[in-house]
Amino acid sequence: MDALSIFSDNKYKQKNVPNLHAKLFIFDNTAIITSGNLTPSGLKNNLEYGILVQDDLVKEIKNDYLSIFNNPEYPRITSKIIETAKDIISSIPKEKRKKISVTDKSLFKGIEEINPEDRFDGGTGSVISNLTSWKKDVFECLIKIPDDIFTLRQVYSFEKQLNLLHPHNNNIQEKIRQQLQYLRDIGLIEFIKPGVYKKLWV
Repeated sequence: MDALSIFSDNKYKQKNVPNLHAKLFIFDNTAIITSGNLTPSGLKNNLEYGILVQDDLVKEIKNDYLSIFNNPEYPRITSKIIETAKDIISSIPKEKRKKISVTDKSLFKGIEEINPEDRFDGGTGSVISNLTSWKKDVFECLIKIPDDIFTLRQVYSFEKQLNLLHPHNNNIQEKIRQQLQYLRDIGLIEFIKPGVYKKLWV
């Protein structure tokens, strides 16, 4: 998180591309594609494998990278998002990890199995305490959905409940979609396909 803050403070653009698994580093006319992260374990302890690419192929790699980075589907990591994530992490209590369950296998076809290491395991309390208004209310609705993979229709089922909390809002479904986008931006859910989402917390 500190690294993201440093980049943000120095006005570097950052994007959240959750389905990009490759580790790609581009320096001028050289590219490195590797399984390793830029962490002490990735650099010193783990058995990693990578390839160094130079010359003409680097241009193709750059173009491919830019097409991903400039895709509006992937949200920017803003300073506000970083601060919210920091607040959530700093308020994480020491609690046991819960077992992950995926109940709706029909929605899960063709989707990579959820890796527990990719899930936020700080507890929902630390998230709720750092969300306000609509963001908090929609997140609490998501908690009530028993499935790890859920649909927009399932979230819409809380429309009456949300309307009671926000009686002056006449666009409940639109507001729900906005909050789902925000929860995606801070890394709590992932968009799988139109109308289908994945929880990224335990």
